[in-house]
Amino acid sequence: NPVSVIAHSHGGQVVAYAASFGLMINKVVTVATPVRSEIPYDRLSAMSESWAHIYGGKRDYVQIFGELKAMNFRFLQREMPLADVNICEPEANHSELHVPELWDSKHWWSLVL
Repeated sequence: NPVSVIAHSHGGQVVAYAASFGLMINKVVTVATPVRSEIPYDRLSAMSESWAHIYGGKRDYVQIFGELKAMNFRFLQREMPLADVNICEPEANHSELHVPELWDSKHWWSLVL
C-alpha cells in the first residue's frame, strides 16, 4: 500500500532511493533536501502521487551546498525541478524548517494528509 512520507535533508535522498526500489508513495514532502544530480529524484517523481519540496533561504547552508561535494557547481539550486510544488520559506535555516509550530502556521500538514 502507498505511504505518505515527510523527509528532512538527507532523508529526502533516502526516500528517493527507496522509490527507485519500488516503494509506492502516496504523498511525499522533502524538507531542505539537497539537490544532487546522482540521486534518483526521477523515480521519486514517478512513484509518488504528489511531491512537495520545502526549502529555506540563504541561511540554509546545508541544502544550498548539497551539490558541491559532487563538484557539479549547481550548488545554489534549492528548488527540486521534478517536484510538483516548491515552497520557499526565505527566513528559515536548515533546522527551523521542521519545527511543528512553523508547519502549523503554514498549514503544511495538508501536503501529506
